Amino acid sequence: MTAANIPKNLLRRPSTMMMDREEYEKLQSAALLKCINAQECAVKEKHLRTLILGTYNDRGAGLFWANLTKIQLESNLVISWKFCHVLHKLLRDGEPHVLTDSLKYVSKLSALGQLWGHLKEGGGMLIKHYCAVLVKKLIFHQHNQQIPGNVSLTESQLEALGSEGVDNWFELSVEVMDYLDAILQLQQSVFNSLDKSRASSMTPSGQCRLAPLILCILDSSSLYDILVKLMFKLYACLPEKELVGHSDRFIPIFGKLKQFYASSSNLQYFKFLVSVPSLPENPPNFVIASDIGNYVCPQVLVHERQGNESPSDSQSVEDVKLVDFNDFRTVETDPSITSSISASQETEKDRIINTLRHELDDTKATVFRINQEYALMNQQSRAQMLELEESVAHSKEMLNQMLEENERYRLKNEQLENEKNQLIDEQRENTQNQIVVLEEKFQKMKDAYRNLREEHIKTLKNLSQAQKQLEDGNADKLETELCKSEQEFANEIHQLKLENEDLHARVCFQEKEMQVMQINIDQMAEQHAKLESKAKDTDACKVELEKQITSLDQQLTVLKRDCELNRAMLKDHFLTFCKLLSDAMNDTLKEIESPAFEQHVTCSAEYFFSKIQPVQENIENMRSLVAEKISGSKLSDGNN
Repeated sequence: MTAANIPKNLLRRPSTMMMDREEYEKLQSAALLKCINAQECAVKEKHLRTLILGTYNDRGAGLFWANLTKIQLESNLVISWKFCHVLHKLLRDGEPHVLTDSLKYVSKLSALGQLWGHLKEGGGMLIKHYCAVLVKKLIFHQHNQQIPGNVSLTESQLEALGSEGVDNWFELSVEVMDYLDAILQLQQSVFNSLDKSRASSMTPSGQCRLAPLILCILDSSSLYDILVKLMFKLYACLPEKELVGHSDRFIPIFGKLKQFYASSSNLQYFKFLVSVPSLPENPPNFVIASDIGNYVCPQVLVHERQGNESPSDSQSVEDVKLVDFNDFRTVETDPSITSSISASQETEKDRIINTLRHELDDTKATVFRINQEYALMNQQSRAQMLELEESVAHSKEMLNQMLEENERYRLKNEQLENEKNQLIDEQRENTQNQIVVLEEKFQKMKDAYRNLREEHIKTLKNLSQAQKQLEDGNADKLETELCKSEQEFANEIHQLKLENEDLHARVCFQEKEMQVMQINIDQMAEQHAKLESKAKDTDACKVELEKQITSLDQQLTVLKRDCELNRAMLKDHFLTFCKLLSDAMNDTLKEIESPAFEQHVTCSAEYFFSKIQPVQENIENMRSLVAEKISGSKLSDGNN
């Protein structure tokens, strides 16, 4: 049967791409009841996926909370525990408006936790701590609306949170540590309850308690990554004394988180579901800014769950099988029972059409999930590549700054060295000139002293002669000459004393100037030594930065290669799935168009076309979508 054989009046009828609203609400309600029940086993992933797709279809969690009124959460421990698990899953992976729609029920969660908290034995304390985690998560996202439900942030988004000031980082780090404390309290209670009840991780009851810890591992790994980056930023902006409280809180959180991951990795149940990360032996040293280069973000990988993860469910929402048209038996058309046979066949055809619709919706949901997972993995890989590229660019920028600073110090050192040599030469030349002048003055004084001595001797001789002449009667004349000579001699001696004192003062002044010059020379030598030491430190830092850049380039290359491999693998899986889906639709159409099927159809063609037309158009739309995906992938391969 083809679209060309369908009457025009049927072709003009509007097609519905989604199931009827009433059937959709019944499907959501059935999935919720299968997730939240009193059976002590882990919640099935396919039912959770149905609820998550429902939040994207409704753009919120209004239908979820409305259907929840049909369940008495206070009636059973297991029901309350599964409710917390389902709500946690929707808050993480559901549509973003699920967080805002659930804020009005914070008081209900608190009341539920307080109610079961009165039960000290059994699982009462588990529900109390789980409700505390959910309340903490809702309040955390209310205060930080830029952070999505899966608590995943890139480096640029984290920088944007602190654009208005360091206080935002400070408050966010406190809220992250409060959130981690609540998660660690919950996991400790779960492991303690397993030890007391001697439950195994491979029993249904043990899996029921352990399944929510997968979400706790996902949340805690992202929160720990945000906290470490925030601590490095805070230590770079604030004094160490102001962050003592943060450091005192971080160390016990690091130890408990490390023990949590170690205990979870040893459980056989988790080995098939999630790859638990591991933390290093020692916490990061936030005081040393370069220690962030040794930090490795904990990566958590959730594996695809198998179909036999939990007990079988004969009434599963997604386990409806297609009808085998070969099992129809030939029915004899008796005029007496024609009406009853027609009614039963119409009911059977309606059931077939509804089954085909369900299968088509399941296929759409699977395609949507594959596209979403591929987009998420692609986004995460691109984010990691951008972070590495930003880190490499930042390191290169720091290296260029260090090289410029080193060159500036080198030029300044050469300039100071030239100035020091020039000053020493000038001072040496001035000192030599002053010494020559002083020697000349000393020689003059020596000559004057010698002349004075000779004159003194000559004066003594004259005095002796004068005494003789005095004896001869010329005493008055000689006495006058003697006084005059003594006066001249006294004046010359006084003049020599003045010149001697002036010379001594100049010598002292020159000595002081020599001492000051020596101090300046010592200071310049000390400054030269400091500059040489700083230049050596700059060279060492340059070598270290070059090593870090080389390591980051290698990591970036490996990440790009892994991203390409993952992209190729996802593309192959998607093409294989599309081909299988196209083959299944072709087989279904062939069975409907076969003569054996037409023999069993006794209703009118108009009625049958009215029932089969929406399914036919949905199948044709799905086939065109698959062909478009295959052609698009081939085109992208050709461009690559």
